[in-house]
Amino acid sequence: LGDVLLMTAGEVSLGALAAFLAGHVFYILAFTAQRQNVPAVIAAGLACVAAIAVFQRRLVAGLRESDREHLVRPVITYMIVIGAMTATACGTLNPLAGAGAILFFTSDALFGWYHFVGPLRWGRPVNIVLYQVGQGLIAVSLTLTST
Repeated sequence: LGDVLLMTAGEVSLGALAAFLAGHVFYILAFTAQRQNVPAVIAAGLACVAAIAVFQRRLVAGLRESDREHLVRPVITYMIVIGAMTATACGTLNPLAGAGAILFFTSDALFGWYHFVGPLRWGRPVNIVLYQVGQGLIAVSLTLTST
């Protein structure tokens, strides 16, 4: 749903953010239904917090400069939730889940930079590849653990 909303709106909307956020909440529920390695969750969570701390200032500034102040809180909330999704995926110690979540997190960082800070010549194709591979790895990891 988030992808459809992004394609039809042509820009980031609250609806698209909400749809992706809901998807990440469901991923978190799926990952936490599995056994979690607490040190791995903490380590991955700290890495995500560090990445968010580095990027959030520029993303927020870009949103404000482009008169999209209304997206600041939703984008920060989304960043926290995707960080939690990444941490819980890594906490499963399933290499497919962890790699998929890290690729998805990286993809969304590129997406945010491209849309809120400024375009990167190579940003869109790399974003799409990371997103597709990340989603695929997460899906495969969940399929394999549910059997």
